[in-house]
Amino acid sequence: MENTQIKTLNIETVKVLREARQFIYLSIGIFLAGVFIGMASPVGFERLLDPLMKLAEHLRGRSALIIILTIFIQNSASAFLAVWLGTIMGIVPFFGALINGILLGVVIVFAVQTDPMAILRLIPHGIFEIPAIFMSWGLGLWRGAWLFRRDKNQTYRERARKAYHVFFTFIIPLLIIAAVIEGLSIAFAVSSG
Repeated sequence: MENTQIKTLNIETVKVLREARQFIYLSIGIFLAGVFIGMASPVGFERLLDPLMKLAEHLRGRSALIIILTIFIQNSASAFLAVWLGTIMGIVPFFGALINGILLGVVIVFAVQTDPMAILRLIPHGIFEIPAIFMSWGLGLWRGAWLFRRDKNQTYRERARKAYHVFFTFIIPLLIIAAVIEGLSIAFAVSSG
């Protein structure tokens, strides 16, 4: 791929993210509301941790490569569904942001009670993953807003093309980096602990 093609891809990505930025900010707001809900009432939502615990148990003793691939597949599937199913009035990305926020709020409360340093260990995992997921939720919400536009057919196709462009050229690479960092961190923690 030539430098001019890469530059064009980057310019297009930035334009789309600017166009969808209000929805990305909205997804961050929904997520933060979820964090506060989870922190305020962790006992009511502790069952949300069950799938996470099952995944952790499944990954115990696995190679770093398997952990990385599992994390990447989980995150990219979740992000893709948020972008793809956002066309249904943004319901999927809305609840994805809210539930994941609640989940983080619950994790924070339980981590503070058992191991306050665990919160600091979460930070490296989120440097690439969290922005990628916020963008996915935001793009899904942005796509869902097509229903409220005058030229619905044009807006639907145009937003789909733009959202998938950002997903495959920007979000997927971020999720790959995030999976490698998180997978290696988990593999190292398991092998040394």
